[in-house]
Amino acid sequence: MIEHAMQAEDAVIGAVLLNSSVLAGLDLGVGDFVTPNAKQVWQAIQNVDMAGPVELVTVCAWLKENTGGRDWAQYLSERLRNTPSAANVGAYAKELRKVRQKIAATEACQQALQEIPSKGMGAIDTLMGALMEVTATAKNYEYTMKEALSAAVDLMEEARKGNVRTIPTGLVDLDEKLGGFHPSDLVVVGGRPAMGKTAVLMNFALKSGKPVGIISSEQPHEQIGLRTLAINSGVGLGKIRAGKMTDIEWDMLPKAIARHSDSGIHINDKSGISIMEVVRQARKWRHMHGIEALYVDYIQRIKSSDPRAKRYEQVGEVVRQLKELARELDIPVVALAQVSRDVEKRTNRRPSMGDMSDSSEIEKEADQIMCLYRDEVYNPETQDKGIIEILIEKNRHGPTGEVRAYWMGANQRVENLARGTA
Repeated sequence: MIEHAMQAEDAVIGAVLLNSSVLAGLDLGVGDFVTPNAKQVWQAIQNVDMAGPVELVTVCAWLKENTGGRDWAQYLSERLRNTPSAANVGAYAKELRKVRQKIAATEACQQALQEIPSKGMGAIDTLMGALMEVTATAKNYEYTMKEALSAAVDLMEEARKGNVRTIPTGLVDLDEKLGGFHPSDLVVVGGRPAMGKTAVLMNFALKSGKPVGIISSEQPHEQIGLRTLAINSGVGLGKIRAGKMTDIEWDMLPKAIARHSDSGIHINDKSGISIMEVVRQARKWRHMHGIEALYVDYIQRIKSSDPRAKRYEQVGEVVRQLKELARELDIPVVALAQVSRDVEKRTNRRPSMGDMSDSSEIEKEADQIMCLYRDEVYNPETQDKGIIEILIEKNRHGPTGEVRAYWMGANQRVENLARGTA
């Protein structure tokens, strides 16, 4: 494999030296090359390209200056002579990446075989992460401001065309403020018990229209199924659970079942699931089923890797891992969080992000934080019966503020308030 990789990387380097304009169509990084010499040359090509024309002379000069005075002219001239044309550079690059992936996968598996006896699941987790990186496209992490602005313009153009890679919430007013759920973001939704956290999460997941994963550490999968039937059919959850429905209501269920039976939604309902199990499950779903979002119920029920650590440290680890997972898989992770009962001692019981249990890491790591409030829970005679307030406390992509929606507790539905649509 090494010899095959060397032939491919020599061809890529030779093609670029023949015609530097082909660089624009390549997304190779230094990590895609195998031999130390080729890695140094590609680093030189990338740096020279930022400053001026990529030619044999300019690349040799950069290398000589940055590698202790070594003369690279003969090495590069040989690659240039042995490459007849730059026309096939795309095929060379594709072959190089394919071979490099095989080498990286082999190395990762060999390392895991050595570590599994002593490290167990930790070594397996490392292997899974390494194999996912192998299949990912090489990514650069260093950019000029010019490149950042160019990327921003590209995003704006795609948004103008309607090609935005976000996950809708199902609530128009909320989407207008948040812009939907964004890839690589951690979104935290907090609330006291009985505020409707799980129902809101289920509405988000079902109305996303995408293949998604649900981590349900609090409710078993059959309860998730019952909630889904209630949301889809409009029949009360209590009636469905008891099986006491009218003939008309029974007739509504087949359509509700069909709506999401093949929707690509996957559920893990393990009670007391650990954060590393969440990571493993999400990676599997992303790789095998292409999930585009992960919904987690809820942060404080997920076990950390160290049960002896202080509670806030355990929650901090879970939150950091969820944020890293969102970035690794390039999907939004939407997680519920419990709110401290201290809010019930106040006159205004609407929670803020500072009220979330063990909240310091949540405040730091989350890209968007929302809190839920239903006044009728505390004030049965309120004029806001059937209203759920979604309080946007933090939003890295836009404004904060309040969004109000219909709360239909009997069938667990959350719907647009002013627009009257689901």
